[in-house]
Amino acid sequence: MKQERKTEIKVGVTIVLALLGLLWVIGWAKNWSVNSDRKLCTVRFQTVSGLEVGDQVTINGVRKGYVDKILSDKNTVLVTVSLDKDVHISKTASFHVEMLDLMGGKKIEILPGDSQEQLDYSQIAQGEFSFDIPSVMRTVGEMSKDLPQMMSDLKSTLSQLNKFIGDEEMKANLKATLGQLKDASIALNQFIDKNSGKMSSIISNTNDVVGESKQFLQKNSAELEKTLQNIQKITANADQLLSRFDNMVTETREKKNNLGKMMYDDSLATDTKELLKQLNETIKTLNTQLNNEGVNVRAKLKIF
Repeated sequence: MKQERKTEIKVGVTIVLALLGLLWVIGWAKNWSVNSDRKLCTVRFQTVSGLEVGDQVTINGVRKGYVDKILSDKNTVLVTVSLDKDVHISKTASFHVEMLDLMGGKKIEILPGDSQEQLDYSQIAQGEFSFDIPSVMRTVGEMSKDLPQMMSDLKSTLSQLNKFIGDEEMKANLKATLGQLKDASIALNQFIDKNSGKMSSIISNTNDVVGESKQFLQKNSAELEKTLQNIQKITANADQLLSRFDNMVTETREKKNNLGKMMYDDSLATDTKELLKQLNETIKTLNTQLNNEGVNVRAKLKIF
């Protein structure tokens, strides 16, 4: 009886320990914790592609938390992560949804950044989704829809290219062009061989001219500088002269000088015309008298 009692106690203790171990494994896998002193951070992603509550959150590859909540917010997803209290994340930290293993598991990888300013956990951070194998396969699947059309276009292009290359006239023209190019290359080589001495002489003469020009400039640099200074002075004087001439023309047009008054004074012009008219009549009278009886002079003399 006592032996049966001991056996039952052993079986009960074993079952209890097994249940506690199972609960501990489940709690470790699901990140259950009785410690309420944790840091919560909300991150916005465009997509999480299979991320689930309880998945790991790692910082530089070290497990430091788990996914606490996942909420859909219009066209984005809000993920709340629970982090250990000893975690320090800077303001420049980045959040990435990555593939955990080849079986398709997901995790959130945090790169803490190098800023001295700490992350504001009350604000929503922006996360990114890193492409994994399912995403790549999905992209390839979407591209496969256009694959038949691409193959058809490629086939058509190759067919046209074969027709173009297989054209006998095109082959003949291509051969003729290549033959002419060969002849031109031979002629060019012959020309270079025949005139290599002359070309060397021309290059040598050019080098001599350049050297002599350099020496001339070095020897006469002072005189050239003086000449340029004189030219600058002459140019400045010419500018002053033109400026004075412009001022004189402006004053003449505005009747501010004697020449302007003479040229643009209407009364002076009228008097001049009248004087010329009288002078013309006097000359006509003198001519008439000279041709007839001579000049008649009428004078009144007063004798004191």
